[in-house]
Amino acid sequence: MRYQDWLEEWLAVYIKPTSKYKTYHRYEAIIRQRLIPKLGGYDLQDLTPLLIQRYIMELLQSGNLKNGMGLSVNSVDGILSVIQNSLKTAYAIELIPNYTMNKIKRPKIAEKQVSCFSAEEQKTIEKAVMKDKRDKMKGIILCLYTGLRIGELLALEWEDIDFSRAELTVNKSEQAQVLQESNDSMRESLEDLKDELSELSEDKDNIHLEMSKWFLCRARFCLDNKVGGYRCRSQVPEHEILKIVRMYEPIITEFFENEEEMAKFQKWREEYEEKERLEKEEKAKKKAGSTNVA
Repeated sequence: MRYQDWLEEWLAVYIKPTSKYKTYHRYEAIIRQRLIPKLGGYDLQDLTPLLIQRYIMELLQSGNLKNGMGLSVNSVDGILSVIQNSLKTAYAIELIPNYTMNKIKRPKIAEKQVSCFSAEEQKTIEKAVMKDKRDKMKGIILCLYTGLRIGELLALEWEDIDFSRAELTVNKSEQAQVLQESNDSMRESLEDLKDELSELSEDKDNIHLEMSKWFLCRARFCLDNKVGGYRCRSQVPEHEILKIVRMYEPIITEFFENEEEMAKFQKWREEYEEKERLEKEEKAKKKAGSTNVA
């Protein structure tokens, strides 16, 4: 069996029924754009570790389909995962006698260099903060000298400070409490988008579009029983979501996970735009009234 034929069947029979909407479409894009053009003509048994290792090197050197430059390590890692998963299933149902893709050497992720303030820069920041009269600015000094994260700083209470021993106890984070309920789903969404954004880091013009898609898909449009109509449950302000919608009007249907979310969004949009129109009319009337009085 050719690899292309197996990929088509694997995607339709094993991935689509069991995976999330976004995961399926990410796999589909990798298969259509990457694997079928380069490897689809090979017989399953001809996909050797050496062949795939050479393909990985090609992706790292010139795999970007838009500018011919190399792909990021994360993007290549995502493509390799699809290859390995498809061939694991082929081995499990005895389409191939052996599974050899575990012999592939994954590309090494370069460690990020940590950049810190110099002593001089830290003193400059400290002087600026101490001159500021706002109490909330003092938190910057705590972060500078203790390494506290923002969430840990926000969660500090007076009982966390032992003045007699000059000790500060850090055992909670405000951010962790706020995001605890949505943490799992947020992690899954970021995981789905990780490979796409890694590749797009070479093409900055498209990053705004992809992040806009992510923000809009994270928004949840639900019926508000208190006031009637729909409201948006999202950390993104509603007027910002509407700005994204108008910017990408021709492809807005691609932003949603399913038709139900799309229908809720359309209902929310109608009601929000009507509210926006009425507010503009009210402002215009007030402005006209003040002009007449003058």
